[in-house]
Amino acid sequence: MKGFTLALLAVSFIAFFSTAAHAVCAGYNYAFYDGGSGTYIISDCTPQCNVVRVDRLGGGNVCTQGNYKCSPPPIRVTDIRVNGLWYACRNDPNKGRCNGRPGAQSVPTSCCRNDGKRNLREGRITRAEYEAIERRTVELDAELAEFQAKAIV
Repeated sequence: MKGFTLALLAVSFIAFFSTAAHAVCAGYNYAFYDGGSGTYIISDCTPQCNVVRVDRLGGGNVCTQGNYKCSPPPIRVTDIRVNGLWYACRNDPNKGRCNGRPGAQSVPTSCCRNDGKRNLREGRITRAEYEAIERRTVELDAELAEFQAKAIV
């Protein structure tokens, strides 16, 4: 699992690096979409908005599924699990469009970033991986601030 996690971290780093140029979810790992009718979509934040996973739950409650965590009312998805790691989600006011993809809406419901503290606490990553995530988070925050400053001008 640790070797897989390092590979995933490297892929996430590359995906993160491209987010500042494309504003789907600048500074995040994944975009989460509530596609309606019990369909939930997760894409990366690259300009292509590659779909990572589609969950079709029909009448099922997303909050009771193992790959999602939700807030108390008003209910919203607060965390997603992708490839065994947790990502904390929030509604970023600067999220952009995904050129009509992936699915029912082109604007994500929320943007999600690696929850390094939780993944470390649950033994999903090593201390070194956690520290790398934290260093990258500082870089992402700087990229996000730069994107926001350009949006204001």
